[in-house]
Amino acid sequence: MTLFSRIAEIRTISGDQFRLRLGSEQRIGSLYYLGIDPRGPDHGCSAETGLVRLFDAWITLLTAPDVPRPCWLPFDFADEITRWVACERSDRTVHMIFGWAPVEGWAVSPSDVRSWAAAGAVFVPDDAAIVQSFYLPRLISEL
Repeated sequence: MTLFSRIAEIRTISGDQFRLRLGSEQRIGSLYYLGIDPRGPDHGCSAETGLVRLFDAWITLLTAPDVPRPCWLPFDFADEITRWVACERSDRTVHMIFGWAPVEGWAVSPSDVRSWAAAGAVFVPDDAAIVQSFYLPRLISEL
């Protein structure tokens, strides 16, 4: 018997893609740009290393006392757009919604997303927009 379901899961599903699941929604992301990290300690790391760095950066932002409100967390980097999760944190709850922005994937460093976290003016929520709320400590532990 399962006592609870995971609310977050990141899984590599092929040599060039991963799946991000948050609550009842999931999206597919490309691994390609995750290995190109211009502000990381090694510019050309493996895509798996870039994936770990990306979600470590998410955790750092979500737990920071001075996180921008709302903040935007990138997860999929493509040539002409990026996919994002918009977040609003209130106490120990975080509200999240998937969307995209016309920001080129190469412009965002997976290990250093803080400079982009407050730049969501161009964020476009997915249609249909679904806002999900999670207990922040549990989300952090599952990322």
